[in-house]
Amino acid sequence: RAGGVLAAAGMGGALAVPSIATALIGFALAGLGFATLVPAAMHTADELPGLPPGTGLTVVSWLLRGGLLLSPLLVGLVADLVSLRAGLLSVVLAGLVTVVFARALVDREHVQSR
Repeated sequence: RAGGVLAAAGMGGALAVPSIATALIGFALAGLGFATLVPAAMHTADELPGLPPGTGLTVVSWLLRGGLLLSPLLVGLVADLVSLRAGLLSVVLAGLVTVVFARALVDREHVQSR
């Protein structure tokens, strides 16, 4: 959840206060926030019950590759149609969606042992 909040707050701050300094800081915070989510998603996917070892990790890896290729196209399309500020709002939205769905990344073994 902290990664999603950090990403949304970083990009939101960069968009709310447009300057070179806030843009650099905001983009760095957004990158740091999302960078923490990749290993968490891979770890959780690799431990999904009912799947052979490595299957969930493979699926998540391919989904991440697709997102890496498609997200800049989405931002660019929205930027062409509306504005760059509107396109970059998708980063804020992605951070907020991550916060909402972060419950799926809970360590199931730790929760079951309680």
